[in-house]
Amino acid sequence: PYKGQKVAVVDDTCTTGGSLFHAIEAVEDEGCEVVKVLSIMDRRAGGSDELNRRGYDFQSLFVADDKGEIHITQIGSQ
Repeated sequence: PYKGQKVAVVDDTCTTGGSLFHAIEAVEDEGCEVVKVLSIMDRRAGGSDELNRRGYDFQSLFVADDKGEIHITQIGSQ
């Protein structure tokens, strides 16, 4: 990425958000702006809440509930 570029950070799953936060840090260290954070699966283990709390626009395609059941999300309604 080039300095000043707008970037989306994508990962397969979001659990605690650790790998997403590492990727975000690397992108921001290069002078880019993270405009979207995406994952295929949100395991609802605190990571997505922390991303939102820090002001990142996070969305996932699927979410696991507390029973482990998988649900399709409506992008834009999270």
